Amino acid sequence: MKKIFLKKIFFTSLSILFLFSGCFSPWAGNEGSIVINFGGQTDAGRFMIESTEIASFQYEIILKGPGGFITQTVQGPGSATVQVTPGTWKLRVRAIGGQPEGIGLGYLPGPFPERMLRALGMANEVTVTAGAVTQVPLEMIPASEVSNLDQMSWAVNFAHSREEIIIINGNLEFNSTLSLPSETRITFMADKNVKLFRAATFDDGFFLINNYSTMILGKDGMEGIITMDGGGVPGGTDSLICVEHGMLEMNNDIVLKNNSAGVNRGGAVRVQTAYVGDEAEFIMNGGTIANNSAQVGGGVHVQDGTFIMNGGSISDNLAEIDGGGVYVQAGTFIMNGGEININKADAGDGGGVHVVFTGTFLLNDGIIGGNEARQSGITGGRGGGVFVAAGGRFIKDFGGGTIYGFDGVNPNIADAPGGGPVLYYDGSPPYAPRIETINPEEYLSLGY
Repeated sequence: MKKIFLKKIFFTSLSILFLFSGCFSPWAGNEGSIVINFGGQTDAGRFMIESTEIASFQYEIILKGPGGFITQTVQGPGSATVQVTPGTWKLRVRAIGGQPEGIGLGYLPGPFPERMLRALGMANEVTVTAGAVTQVPLEMIPASEVSNLDQMSWAVNFAHSREEIIIINGNLEFNSTLSLPSETRITFMADKNVKLFRAATFDDGFFLINNYSTMILGKDGMEGIITMDGGGVPGGTDSLICVEHGMLEMNNDIVLKNNSAGVNRGGAVRVQTAYVGDEAEFIMNGGTIANNSAQVGGGVHVQDGTFIMNGGSISDNLAEIDGGGVYVQAGTFIMNGGEININKADAGDGGGVHVVFTGTFLLNDGIIGGNEARQSGITGGRGGGVFVAAGGRFIKDFGGGTIYGFDGVNPNIADAPGGGPVLYYDGSPPYAPRIETINPEEYLSLGY
């Protein structure tokens, strides 16, 4: 049986009537129209689906905008035209079909309804003007909806396509770690507030990213908040998410909180390659990492990997020793935005950020404030905002980023005498840290 692929569709079978839609429209008056193209085939698709299955799909069209909600159902792939009030609309198309049995990939039907979501297309800003036709070619991505851990496990483990969406519709209790399959790219989203939490007897991480896989938390247009809650149980054994060989992307409306990694590193996220040559990356565009703890790296730990922070906040995290917010060990941390606030190194250095060994911290923009490096006896208490250990490297773009000192509205605090509330670097031989900036004289006012 012939297999076809489902991804981005550009239909050309629209009526010639629409060719000059900017000058002529069959609808006069105050309404406009949206022509939605979906379904069908392309040779660059993501998900192998039998042609007979695609023909059997029902496509649910959902529009939300100035005219309220508009819904329409179309049988089989093709296009649909909807008349709407002028303005900006959010669009979704849901492909509903049977369970994916017998498609040559060797997996059995999962614990899902007989008819289930099979693919999803989204367009968050469709602008319609009166008397005009707006054409919307949709990318239809394979998708599943899950409301319990069995469904979640099935959806993750059998994500054979290169790109998929999993919509979480209920709270999920974790009793095992889910590992993303090799070379998959899975986006997790929710349209209502949901919580992922640990079973009473489970103390390991929630997700492992390995084997070139990519995990995307949050998607533009989703209407709920996804919270991963470690439960605040002391003595936990791992981070909520571990990135060993692949990439984690975190967006708005994602919360990672209340997790204890115990004596391990990275209360919420640990970015650490498993083998030489592996690549591990964490990109934080938004969301919140809060109230987590670990021995080092109360929020995030980076070792032989890369952490890029473009937005969001890392706050109220605790390191028993070093790096209340972020601990960078032989890896790279690039801060382009966001805030690292009110974190604490309880008996160590670097209340906000700790850079050690061959680690590098590049500060382009963002705010580091209200962090604490506390001294225990004669140990620690240096670098309330940032601590750079011998061998570490700190690069600050001139005029980019703010590290608050004594006179700031949210000052960093360092207990040790001369410990540097803003920045402290350890010049101990044989590896002095490297402090670099376009204007080195800027550091004369940093208070170390």
